[in-house]
Amino acid sequence: MVLPAWTTWLRALRTRSLKHRTPDTAWQLLVGCEIGAYTLSNVKDWAATQLADCDVQDELVLLSDLTHLNDLADVRYRRDNPLLRLVHIRYPNHRPEGAEVAEYAKQIWLEALQQYLEGVGEPDDISSLVGWIEVRCDYPKWLGNMYDAFDGAPNDRSLSPQIEDEARAILETYSVMTQAADDAT
Repeated sequence: MVLPAWTTWLRALRTRSLKHRTPDTAWQLLVGCEIGAYTLSNVKDWAATQLADCDVQDELVLLSDLTHLNDLADVRYRRDNPLLRLVHIRYPNHRPEGAEVAEYAKQIWLEALQQYLEGVGEPDDISSLVGWIEVRCDYPKWLGNMYDAFDGAPNDRSLSPQIEDEARAILETYSVMTQAADDAT
């Protein structure tokens, strides 16, 4: 069955209801794009803001290129994309598999779960993040059992209570871990 074009637009509009943190750095923006947390408009807005404070010619060119992107896939899939090149210029020692990358992805994930429990977003929003995070962060344990919670779940909150239950369990686990770490210091 072929769906009308407007349904794709409507789904894209609805699935961006989660509000993700604004990245401070180019590598945070790259990670957010790679896990599906940021939209094309997030990239363009971030680049436009950075342009105002930049005085390095190579960076100005790349930031300008980012403000003129037409497709987020250019950031996700092209190895020569302007955002990746900007990360290499600004952070020559940055490692894409580094601990700070996974930590930033985890922060986005936990914030998304909190928002979901507060009634923001739909199951598809969380499912999309799960898929991208699994690939980008090599199936991290901090995703909990969320993948299993989606097994056969419809994209309807009222028919998918197991997603909310798993989100709550993950947040409780990390709340307890954070509290224990704070107590140890």
